[in-house]
Order: sequence, then C-alpha cells, then structure tokens
Amino acid sequence: MHRMACDPRPNWQSRVESLGLHFHTLRGEPYWDESACYVFSRYEIDSIERATYALWEMCLSLVQHVIDNRMFGLFGIPPEFE
Repeated sequence: MHRMACDPRPNWQSRVESLGLHFHTLRGEPYWDESACYVFSRYEIDSIERATYALWEMCLSLVQHVIDNRMFGLFGIPPEFE
C-alpha cells in the first residue's frame, strides 16, 4: 500500500453529502480528505478480504454463543425480546 497525492474532486462536498456524509467539514476544517488516496496491490486487497471474512465468521459465532447461552442481559436486550 502506498499513499498517493491527488487533487480534490470538483464539488466533493456535495458528492459525499449525496452519499449521506454530512459531517465532512468540522469547525471549518475538512474531516474528509480529498488530497490523497491509498493504492493497494491485489495481494493486499485479497488479504484484507480474507481478514474481513474471518472477522465476520467470528462475529456470527459470538452471536450464536450469546443466543445459546442466553446472555442477552449482557447486551441490554430486555427479557421480552429473548
């Protein structure tokens, strides 16, 4: 992965707002940075994807553990929703 400088896209504020990001600028300073991007290799993308799938499987496993062991109270789930 490497960081690459680039020119901000024209009208980037309205473009990100159209996608739901309305806090792109905080106190006059941009939160959303259009002056750079990151370039990944195919190997890096594949590695991130594998890690994402593994994390998703762990999350599903944990949810099943919570259900099987009726640990709803730990997550503030009221008894009527158990």
